[in-house]
Amino acid sequence: MIAPKAWDGRCSVILVGLAYYPAKSPSDKTFMREVALAAEEDHGIDVRVVSIAETRKWVATPPQTCDVRPPLVYSPRPFHAVTGETRESLAHQRHGALREYAERTSAALALAPVLMRLRAESGARYVHFFDNLGPAAGAVARIVGLRSGVTLLSSNGSSNSLMRRAYWRASFIGSHDVVAGSDELARNLLQSGVRVRAVIPWAASVDPRGATAPYSARRKLVWAGPLQCSSAGELRLAAVTMSKFARDVPDVAAEVWPKPEYVSEYSAIAETFGVPVGVPGARFLDELSQVRVLVSPVPSPDYIVAPPLAWLEAVACGCTVVTTPCRGLPAPLVEAGAVIVAKNRSVPALKEAIVTAWRSEGPAVKDLPTARAAAARYVDLWRNRDHRL
Repeated sequence: MIAPKAWDGRCSVILVGLAYYPAKSPSDKTFMREVALAAEEDHGIDVRVVSIAETRKWVATPPQTCDVRPPLVYSPRPFHAVTGETRESLAHQRHGALREYAERTSAALALAPVLMRLRAESGARYVHFFDNLGPAAGAVARIVGLRSGVTLLSSNGSSNSLMRRAYWRASFIGSHDVVAGSDELARNLLQSGVRVRAVIPWAASVDPRGATAPYSARRKLVWAGPLQCSSAGELRLAAVTMSKFARDVPDVAAEVWPKPEYVSEYSAIAETFGVPVGVPGARFLDELSQVRVLVSPVPSPDYIVAPPLAWLEAVACGCTVVTTPCRGLPAPLVEAGAVIVAKNRSVPALKEAIVTAWRSEGPAVKDLPTARAAAARYVDLWRNRDHRL
């Protein structure tokens, strides 16, 4: 048995997320990475990261681009094995919502020995989950002696649904601090009886290493993902619309950029519509700096966005994002033409929005939120909470 580390007064925190890459990637977990890095560098927090998924099995990240800190531990997701050969998705395999929820619960239960060991090694008193792993997450945290928080970034439902309200209330049983990614989501959670500790919008930390082409000179039209709750259905809608637009406009380079773990499934869909596939991986930001329009439809008008981190990175890199009707979009992004919303979720409407974006002068957004500022708010939450369970 490992003897508990003597508490030295330094704030030590464990961060947990599905599919965390120890380098820049096209994943929303890049935000979690930026928060971890800023918490250590700017605020002296002792951070330990747990990834539910050994992402090294999906893509070989060049060692020179991998983070040395914070320390990263991989934890398995029981009943859902993934290998580098199959390249199946660990986080979002296509199965029913109930099975997905059950598997996330099993992943939370498997965290108990990992959290216990990290608590003993670091003296951590707090664990923050960047994915909804259900009530098992809060229960496991309490069992190992940790205060817990959870961030909910988006949702494909609203408080108008009795089932959704019950789902939210059940999900956060045992969790001390619930953080919402947008005001819209926070209102829905509060209406459902969930106490929201803070609203911390996700933000980009963009440092493009490649040359950024002028908007008018960019020829790339791209779908990237899947992002948040989007899936193969959103890719099909985007791919057929992008192919139609490319036939009408000369010199358009339409491409699909699946995340590394989705290459097999999503490449097959893209090829059906004759759209080439690229996998930028760690070069995601470099490639974004050459994109004119990012096409990113969402599942339904009830879907609450935060918005996805890739949208914010695209805007910061000078791209325009085109999506379908949804809730929670920050007004400044829409007013500045950074995000253009189609009239409805159809091919003609999405194509019309792409035309508008393509003919525009590009986004004119000032003072985008930063990941470092978001990290400061998380650190304030972690430091100033009473650590008694």
